Amino acid sequence: GGGSFLTEVLEYIEDFKKANKNKINILGIIDELDNKKFFIKNKKKIPIYKSFKKKLFPQKDIYALIALGSPNLREKCRTEIKKNKLQLFKLIHPLAKVSKNSIIEKGCIICPFSFVAPDTKIQENSLISIYASVGHHSKVGKSSVISPYSTLLGKASCGSLTFVGSHCAIIGKNAVLGNNSKLVSGSILYKKIRKNSLVQGNPAEIKLKL
Repeated sequence: GGGSFLTEVLEYIEDFKKANKNKINILGIIDELDNKKFFIKNKKKIPIYKSFKKKLFPQKDIYALIALGSPNLREKCRTEIKKNKLQLFKLIHPLAKVSKNSIIEKGCIICPFSFVAPDTKIQENSLISIYASVGHHSKVGKSSVISPYSTLLGKASCGSLTFVGSHCAIIGKNAVLGNNSKLVSGSILYKKIRKNSLVQGNPAEIKLKL
């Protein structure tokens, strides 16, 4: 993705490199919309391609990182990456607090000032935004997005391709956000919600079937 979120991710990568003394070369950006004007304005001198072609990247040990904030687009890109037999890169910012007893799968982005508690599981390709937190024994399904200042309290969970808006809370072991569901910003979820639902309020209730 070559949108605004990528500019954040590029800075996260620089912070990661400095903290871990890793040599990471950014070979290019894949962006269907071809946001060249955006990068010229922001003085980013990185090649931009509209689609992935293996011959463009003959090097070994190539990893892909998905810089998109939409669960559906993240999953679409994850599938394409797998098809092209690339590896997903896991990016944990040095200013994130992540328990050694948590499981964070490949392709995840854990942003600065976020918190991942012990015995949690963040499945493949998920995004935990700045100041978001995932409490103990909680689970986040693949290709999901937890927005800034939102939290899953102990033993809560959200399924795959879920979107949790900013300043939300999913509270306790009975609180489950089903696959492909969205929790609107500022909502508090206390119960289990079926898949493909738009959920809003305090307490949060289903407002629409997606």
